[in-house]
Amino acid sequence: MTTGKAKERILERVLNSDHEVFLRSDFSDIANYQQAGRALNSLMSEGRLIRISKGVYAKARKNRITGKPMLSAAGGFIAVAEEALDRLGIKWSHTKAMATYKDGSSQVPVNFEVVIEGKFQRTISAGNCRLRVSSNTNSNFR
Repeated sequence: MTTGKAKERILERVLNSDHEVFLRSDFSDIANYQQAGRALNSLMSEGRLIRISKGVYAKARKNRITGKPMLSAAGGFIAVAEEALDRLGIKWSHTKAMATYKDGSSQVPVNFEVVIEGKFQRTISAGNCRLRVSSNTNSNFR
């Protein structure tokens, strides 16, 4: 399959999906590793996807003011980071401050931080937003 056809099929899958986050492996039935990589790079250069971690991509849309790509998820970076952790199979929970905010507090946490069970070596980021990982232990993992 040519990269052009792979790109078209990958884009179609992205546009028709309810997910905001995609793993490179989601497209292994469409193209091999290298073809999928080229197609994903092309979609990033067109502003349709944003790479948020190695092999992890999020849907993007054009910012009306700047014209640059931005995350298209309704919940912004927080929603994308949470979905990325879930899609990667990482057990995580909110920090106390974030859980309080999600429960209706008006105190907005300065940084989006989660507690991860076990080791976590990845960086999840988009633009100036970066997921912070706490080393505290918590029993409310997802």
